[in-house]
Amino acid sequence: DLRLGTELGILSDRVEEARRRAKAYPYDFIILSAHWCDGSPNFYSEPWGSYTNRDVFTLHLRRQLEYARIMEDFDVLGHITYYSRRSPYRDKEFRYTDAPDLLDALFQTLIETGRGIEINTSTCGSLGFSMPDYDILRRYRELGGEIVTVGSDAHTAQALGAGLDHAAAILERAGFSHYTTFHGRKPVFHPLEGRP
Repeated sequence: DLRLGTELGILSDRVEEARRRAKAYPYDFIILSAHWCDGSPNFYSEPWGSYTNRDVFTLHLRRQLEYARIMEDFDVLGHITYYSRRSPYRDKEFRYTDAPDLLDALFQTLIETGRGIEINTSTCGSLGFSMPDYDILRRYRELGGEIVTVGSDAHTAQALGAGLDHAAAILERAGFSHYTTFHGRKPVFHPLEGRP
């Protein structure tokens, strides 16, 4: 069952281009991702200087909330704690307590519009947590979030499917009984119980 999907990484001056690309093919799934905090330092490749994890997470969440509100053609928001992988601090993980009001606003926007979030497991092996991890997923569930996809973000064949057991375990801990895939842009829910 081969499905067609795309990841749209957008910037504030490229929204119209992203909208055109979303309509270009009969996708089964569209994930929206913010890889840059345009208007801010490049936290992916530049030194963070005096910026803390909380500072960077707050800037990134503001941008993601803006995109979620103006970009109507997507299914889930990808790796919402993206910059944790580049944090220069010993404790790299971004947590719910770093930006509770922004996370709640983002989750409410997604839930109200029938969209979800992704658990990205690409950091599980190297950092020991997913993006996002348990406490943020739990809050999403508490607010009524249902749609959660899981992606290993594999850039090599060897990394395909890495960290999926971690994602399943934290989904269960956070109160989910399922994970989600998409077919024809419609969510399909699969039980965690009895998973391979």
